[in-house]
Amino acid sequence: MAAPRGQLVVGAVALIAGLVAGNFFRGLLPWWTLERGWPALFPATVAVLLTTISVDFWRSHLRPGREIFLHSLLFIASAYWLAPGDSPRSHLGYFVLLLAAALANTQAVHSAVRPFAASLLLALVVIWGGSAATVLVSAQSARFSEMAVLLSASLFPIGLATLRGKLNAPQLMIVPSIFLPALILNGQVSTYSQVPLLSFLLIAFAPCGLMALRWPAVATWPVLARAVALPGALLAPCALGVLLALRAEPLDFSGH
Repeated sequence: MAAPRGQLVVGAVALIAGLVAGNFFRGLLPWWTLERGWPALFPATVAVLLTTISVDFWRSHLRPGREIFLHSLLFIASAYWLAPGDSPRSHLGYFVLLLAAALANTQAVHSAVRPFAASLLLALVVIWGGSAATVLVSAQSARFSEMAVLLSASLFPIGLATLRGKLNAPQLMIVPSIFLPALILNGQVSTYSQVPLLSFLLIAFAPCGLMALRWPAVATWPVLARAVALPGALLAPCALGVLLALRAEPLDFSGH
């Protein structure tokens, strides 16, 4: 389900503006770098958005299969740029993980767009972004947790506009599908805590839970049941990931 080009541009500009404003005041990410890993999150996110818009604008002029090819190149390039790892073998392993997460999450999100478009982006922002921030702060990284909050805050107005029927740009969902797995995997590498790897992986692949919504019977459910199904499918892996993290590293607010 493609968005009108004007809405896609407005949504992309709003998202980039939100990231720029948040990063300007918090100074969490470099504006530009060729370094691999989390420092490239801002330029990689902007590059992903601009490429997505360009492919969407030129879709009618592309040969059959060329759009899929270009999107595949986009995923491979962004995963290579954002994958952590201090050795070629480690970087390759995280590259494969990140590429798998980005592809699987995007496929799962797109499969849920048609029946749940109005509330999907907002659910991703609140549930997925909030869970990622919680796991990262539990892993003793306030900086990485703030990065998850930065993206969520940038996407929240867009998600709210989508929910109220003011905006229809499902292509924007590619941003959290790449940004958050990259952030959570970089957080796992860059932090030192007792939070298990499984907790990070559950968050990184959380939108795959949306694949359960492809069950044909879901389309026949009452509106209320379908409204609960979306957050439930996303919340299940997120809640388990957060629970494992908090069991390993309980949050301590006694000093605040």
